[in-house]
Amino acid sequence: VGEEIPVVGALHNVSAATLNKLGQSINCDILVCGNQLAAKNQVIELIERLGVNAYNVGPAVNARCVEAITPMLIRLNISKKVPFSHAGIKIWAPGT
Repeated sequence: VGEEIPVVGALHNVSAATLNKLGQSINCDILVCGNQLAAKNQVIELIERLGVNAYNVGPAVNARCVEAITPMLIRLNISKKVPFSHAGIKIWAPGT
């Protein structure tokens, strides 16, 4: 579409089941990538209005890396070895 058109990717790693529960909060952080900082900041602000942390993870081309995490989350979600479903990503600082 060209560099003049803002392209932003977000919510790649949030399960559809979580997104379909409009009355329930999103239980993970959101990774946001895009080709224009202003557009990414707008999306981050909208996500944060939902009470969810969102982080800028670089240019739009990084969407393929963010999306590559999804199959691992799906595998966790179908595993009977974990006590939860609808796994997501959480960004945190060690030692806090």
